[in-house]
Amino acid sequence: MSVTGGDPQLIAAETEGFDVGNVLVSGYYVVWQANRGIDCAMRCDADLLGFNLATGEPMDVDTSERSTRNPSISGSLVIWHGMDPSGREGIIGLDLETGDPPFLVTAFTGASYFTKVSGDRIAWGGLAADDDGAMMHVWTKRIGEAQPTLIDSFYPVGAGLFGLDLSGDLLVYSRNWELVIRDLEAETERAYYFVNQVYSPTTDGRYVFWEAWDYHSERDRPENNILGFDTQTGSLFTVIANDHYNHDPVVSNGYLLWHGEFSDLYGTPVADVLPSSSRTSTGTEGSDWRFFPETQHYLHLGFNAYWDHNGGLPVFGFPLTEEFEQTAVFEQDSPTVSVNRTVQIFERQGFEWHPEHAGTPYEVLLGRLGFEAAERAGLLDGEPFQRRSTGDITPSHCTSFAETGHLLCMEFLGFWMSRGLELGDEGVSFRESLALFGYPISEPFIDPETGAVVQYFERAVFELHPDNPEPYQVLLRHLGREQLEDFGWQ
Repeated sequence: MSVTGGDPQLIAAETEGFDVGNVLVSGYYVVWQANRGIDCAMRCDADLLGFNLATGEPMDVDTSERSTRNPSISGSLVIWHGMDPSGREGIIGLDLETGDPPFLVTAFTGASYFTKVSGDRIAWGGLAADDDGAMMHVWTKRIGEAQPTLIDSFYPVGAGLFGLDLSGDLLVYSRNWELVIRDLEAETERAYYFVNQVYSPTTDGRYVFWEAWDYHSERDRPENNILGFDTQTGSLFTVIANDHYNHDPVVSNGYLLWHGEFSDLYGTPVADVLPSSSRTSTGTEGSDWRFFPETQHYLHLGFNAYWDHNGGLPVFGFPLTEEFEQTAVFEQDSPTVSVNRTVQIFERQGFEWHPEHAGTPYEVLLGRLGFEAAERAGLLDGEPFQRRSTGDITPSHCTSFAETGHLLCMEFLGFWMSRGLELGDEGVSFRESLALFGYPISEPFIDPETGAVVQYFERAVFELHPDNPEPYQVLLRHLGREQLEDFGWQ
């Protein structure tokens, strides 16, 4: 082992009859379970021990004969399922900073699962029996509140509750293999059902990571990949996918950790697993894929062919991401159904794969980045975006689009008509130009930030640069790069 700056400090050692497990870190506090029995199960009897990294002092969090399980820490507050000094069972809390005795956060009897704390809020799952059988409940409570709030109740169907995590007001858990993301402050819930089963989700308040169990593997056990989801953009992406057993991810302070084969521990900054993070070239290229050293991203299969066939670099620019999935949610009875669309973002556009149109020119469609950019900038209510009156005269050097009530004139008209997607028409047809750029959604106007004359279209923004040589007097804005900046991925 190589350690920068000297030898590592031994904080806890496995001793006879005790097994160190479930290590938690918050600031300069380290807390772990000393399980009474080597290789015992998750709910075995255990002491709860701690260590102050700032002072170098060990701490006995709970070394009574009472069983402690499912510990969690936030700041200096540790919670666990156990008993308080008076023998009351429930969620127990202890402030490591003050050294005050343990206190009962909330009374709870029966089996509890995945107890979590974040700030002054706790969440946990519990199993209780009713007339119809065992029902799983998910609860939350703020420290000091009289009663907990019931968040969810469901009957375990082949799975139950397979992981729960809390960060701020964001609660995530696996409910019968689907991913549930709940904003406790806004009281909103989104449930996503993916092809691979969701296990052990973890969150930092924005990103969610989990084990994805794939039972379609030909191996004698499921393949476990680590997947990620950006709750702000609805983006689903792969962190690690191989034939190894990847499990138990944990995300905190911008860093992601997970266990691999043979209990190896892997870690990486979250920024390095996003679809926009740079990739390394393998040094080879195939007929269906290529690597772009300019942006350090790959282009594969159908997107590669589409990029080549419909204008390439001048029209779309270099790829800025790898392929990932955008998730659209449709509220139905239960569970909520999520539809994932494979996408990739380029400097000037975004590609979407639509397998329902396989074998047609519409298998790959372009994003409405022009409209989205105008909406994001709050421009849609501005004067250039208002429809022209139906009685207005159309100048001879312009084309009027009744669909959106806007004109397309001169240099912008020539640029629009001379480029288009390849749909098999002779030359560049109207429908091919429309498929590439969409309808104009504004009149030309001077961009106050750049001073350039611009015009917005459904899928593009044209910029006029009259001092440039031909054919660079009309340029396409880098809407894909702007979208990534809005995502917070750059």
